[in-house]
Formats: sequence, structure tokens, C-alpha cells
Amino acid sequence: MRIIAGRYRGRLLDVLPVGGLRPTTDRMRVQLFSWLDPHLPGARVLDLCAGTGALGCEALSRGAVRALFVERAPALVESLGKRLAEFSAPGEVVMGDARHHLDAVSGPFTLVFLDPPFENETLRRELFAGVLARDLVARGGFLVLESPRGEEWPEHPAAGWELHRRAVHARAELRLYRREDGEGSTGHAELRDG
Repeated sequence: MRIIAGRYRGRLLDVLPVGGLRPTTDRMRVQLFSWLDPHLPGARVLDLCAGTGALGCEALSRGAVRALFVERAPALVESLGKRLAEFSAPGEVVMGDARHHLDAVSGPFTLVFLDPPFENETLRRELFAGVLARDLVARGGFLVLESPRGEEWPEHPAAGWELHRRAVHARAELRLYRREDGEGSTGHAELRDG
């Protein structure tokens, strides 16, 4: 898997044979980062259930100043740590269950990526609720949720939050939630692919 754009463009990330690992496709990453690019310079990023670290590394490549990756598989933690060192990227990898790190991480973050294994809907919903319940995302910041196609999620999941963008792909959906910055609604758009 390659980083698509930015200062680490073309650099490789390892895709290891770890159960539940399902990297975000290139097509979905292109879509997602077309939404996020204007917000990445100077951003602080939290990549929960990081897997290969593709989302957080892409954000770093495009101007984020710091990324914290949380991953429970030791092989993925080791691999991602080595890649970040090779890139001299400003990132840190923490091993453990993402649920247990929600209270330990120091926010707020400009951007939180949430992409747990597709077969674990319970974990996805617990982490989604956990991020919203804590002050992890800065005002005007974003929460990215990747989930199986057809899974139901609210447009207004909590006070001060709303669905900002949504894209439907062949097997997955991307939702970009935005925390209001005090100036009101952020608007909503939907794109479909296949």
C-alpha cells in the first residue's frame, strides 16, 4: 500500500496478514482526502484502530503536524513504528485496545479516524459514542467513520455534531462528521460510487 500524495508520496506501508485488517482502498482515500486537504496543514490527528496506519500517514504526508496511532496487533504496531521512523514522521504508535485509550489520549485533535474491523459493529459503535462523549475533537474538527455499506448512523449524533459529508462505495461508506465551531451548521453532501 502506497501513500497517495504529499511529502511521503509513493512511500510504502506494510499490509500484514493480521485478522480483521482491511485497509481503506485507494479510491476511498482519494475521496476522503479531497474533503480533508484544506484542513490538514497544522492538524493534530488521532488514528484509532490504525491497522496499516494509512489514514494517519496520509494526513501527515499532507501537512498534519502530529499523529497518534492506536493499534492492538503487535505486528502492526512494530511495522508502523518502523515506517514512521524511516519517514522521520511526527507520529507516535501506542499498542492497546482503542476503547482503553480514549481517556488516556490528550486532545483536542483536529481529526479523528475511526475504522475498526468491519465484523465488529459493537466496537465501532462504542468508539463512536466514546469519541463524541469526550472532548477529543476540537471545535470545527472532524471525525471520520468508515463502516460497512448500509449500516445506519445518525446525521446528528450529539449536540454540536452533524454529518458533513458522506460517500457510498461498493462495500463501505465514509462519513465525515464535523463538530460545530460555534457559527452554526456545516452543511451536508452525499456522493455515491457503485
